[in-house]
Amino acid sequence: MIPIPICLSSCRSHLPQLPVHASTQMTVHNTESVKLLEQYGVKRVVLLWEMSLEEIASLKRK
Repeated sequence: MIPIPICLSSCRSHLPQLPVHASTQMTVHNTESVKLLEQYGVKRVVLLWEMSLEEIASLKRK
């Protein structure tokens, strides 16, 4: 399995116009994860379905 940062970096360098999204399989559930993915050019993040509306709202504010 290829580590996510290597895969994202490769996508950015070879296909910079390709929109990259992060799915629930990446288990994104906090601000740090969202900011890290943003650094790698991810434009959309699908959060864990287990997150409450309050947790999602808090994450969005940050």
